[in-house]
Amino acid sequence: MDEETLRRLAMWRFGQGDPPREIWQRLGRSRRWFFKWLARYRAEGEAALAGRARAHHAHPSTTSQPIQAKVRALRERHPSWGERTIARELRSAPSHATVGRILKAAGHTRPQHPRLVPDVRYPRLQPGAALELVEYDFFGPRWIKGFGRVVGYHTMDVFSRSVCLGAAADRNQATQIEYWLALLQRFGVPTVVQTDNEFGIPNFGLAGGRPIFTRLTRFFIALGIEHRFIPVGEPFRNGHIERFNRTYRYDFYDRERFADLAHLRRRQRVFERYFNERRGHAGIGYAVPASRFPAQRRRLAGRPEVDLARLAEGKVSYVRRVSSEGEIVILNGQFVRVDPALAGEYVTAVVRTPDLDLSVLTVDGELIPARRRGAR
Repeated sequence: MDEETLRRLAMWRFGQGDPPREIWQRLGRSRRWFFKWLARYRAEGEAALAGRARAHHAHPSTTSQPIQAKVRALRERHPSWGERTIARELRSAPSHATVGRILKAAGHTRPQHPRLVPDVRYPRLQPGAALELVEYDFFGPRWIKGFGRVVGYHTMDVFSRSVCLGAAADRNQATQIEYWLALLQRFGVPTVVQTDNEFGIPNFGLAGGRPIFTRLTRFFIALGIEHRFIPVGEPFRNGHIERFNRTYRYDFYDRERFADLAHLRRRQRVFERYFNERRGHAGIGYAVPASRFPAQRRRLAGRPEVDLARLAEGKVSYVRRVSSEGEIVILNGQFVRVDPALAGEYVTAVVRTPDLDLSVLTVDGELIPARRRGAR
């Protein structure tokens, strides 16, 4: 967390009624630091929290202008010379690293060679409103001293960048469903929930050896939510929630000390409010996530009775990259053959329940022939 964000968080917590000693201790700062910024904040408002420039007016260690001119002149006379050759030629000049910085500032460095990686298009969803697409992931596990193992349950709305946070002592399906029941009542009901394939590994099956889904996937289907799985081994496809997990770790979890799970949840809710309601997000032009999240939205009313033993009508989608043999793998290890000419391309396999009808679409949404090879 940068210094300005730290100051804003301190002033926000003070405004929420947190004791000053608790604020500066949790943020790893001193009493003097806190009251200095509190005084500036009261006198000048939020503008004072940006800090003031500390740069020196003079830089005595800067390479002199005559030497910089010699470096530039040598490069102009000998365009093929690198920084080490120029440094040797000048002899009394600074190190080759300093020569390199002078050349870069003067625009005399060569651009890096582009990576020769084929441009493969990806069927990325582009939400146009809140709750059209949310990403879901775990954080941890971590361990609280004197208590034990804890796991963070994190969800981010991609359009608004609003987050909904939870925590539990385990990752089991029943606990996840409880988290989602609370989320759907408080956060709202999304159209698509995108996860990695860890959430698609079932712990119970269907009779007759038919393809199976996890309890969580069945829960989504029953509530009319599409469960979308990113390609295996490509967690960056869920990049928004993965990036948030890093922010959560460095700006919150590693800066706090928790007594137990209940304490973590209380502090987590404070951080969630700060992230959603006060912190500007670069991905949406430094707007506050709550400003893009509608107050009026569809939410779950009460606690519905969901029969997880019965597969409701809905759909589950899998984004996959076609193998060199013209195959993709979906469900619980089921192989699907497509056109081998699509090898290396991404496709989306859509399974419609309860009949498990399969459709495979290209990045452009074109329906292509597909045939199941059987489940392992």
